[in-house]
Amino acid sequence: MSQIELSNWRKSSRSQGGDGNCIEVTVLHEMQSV
Repeated sequence: MSQIELSNWRKSSRSQGGDGNCIEVTVLHEMQSV
């Protein structure tokens, strides 16, 4: 997943009002594991 896709995905997940923090933590873990 590219940085642009990542930022767009995070914005959309936040606007949905879902588990924004949980999603961001998952993204951070995925980025570190790559």
